[in-house]
Amino acid sequence: MRGLATASAIAIALCLCAHARADEPRARVQGVTEPRLLSELRAAIGTMQAPPTSRLDARRRATDAAERAILLLRSEGYYQAELEPQVSETDPPQAILVVRAGRRFQFGVSSLEWTGLAPELETQDTAEDAGQIEAGQPGRAAEVLSAEGRIVANLQQQGYPDAEAAPRQVVVNHADFTVTPTFHIAAGDLVRLDGVDLVTRGRTQPAYVQGLVPWHLGDKYSPAHLAELERRLVEVGVYSSVAVTLADLPVDDPHQVEANRDRARHELAVACRRHRR
Repeated sequence: MRGLATASAIAIALCLCAHARADEPRARVQGVTEPRLLSELRAAIGTMQAPPTSRLDARRRATDAAERAILLLRSEGYYQAELEPQVSETDPPQAILVVRAGRRFQFGVSSLEWTGLAPELETQDTAEDAGQIEAGQPGRAAEVLSAEGRIVANLQQQGYPDAEAAPRQVVVNHADFTVTPTFHIAAGDLVRLDGVDLVTRGRTQPAYVQGLVPWHLGDKYSPAHLAELERRLVEVGVYSSVAVTLADLPVDDPHQVEANRDRARHELAVACRRHRR
């Protein structure tokens, strides 16, 4: 029993040591007191399996931590941050990263420019509103990406399914501590919905499916229209699978679709015809 108890104690000690090694920070952060930023820096820097084996190893870790930290700081709007990798005089040595974050940059007035044909004036206004970033907010990269995504999503909701973002321009002004994004958006063509074409395995009445269509011919495209048609088809309870897509041209003639007896009997693909402005 004593031997078993000793073995158990050794196993527990080894587990505790392994846990401690997993929590060893790549470098210890100094110079940051703001809790949220300090937590984000520690997460970005990460951990190592074991303490440094030498001063050279500690120096490498501190340098690596600085490279990771600068990316995080810039993404959070600290464009004048200064980082100093150091090695402690202790034995064993520790990797240290001294951070002087500096002043946080704020957003200036963002703008939107159209690549190619601009959409309708009313659509332009709503897309610009959707992508607005309040001036004076911290210049975080995530907010730029979010605003760009809102613009594209807004255009798609208003009948422009091919809308996409072109490379944006972000000006970082070190004189007035501002970050000013300019979004470049290709709206594509305005799309209006037409009828539907079917590819089905099993018997389906086209007129019945057409009767489930939630739009009128000529309505502007909206992802919600296609989602609603798919929901209605699923609720019918006849088809083992349903797929609703937007197509430029009619799909293949259903009679030309090769039968596959290994697949479910009733499958339905609906291609919603569209015509452009």
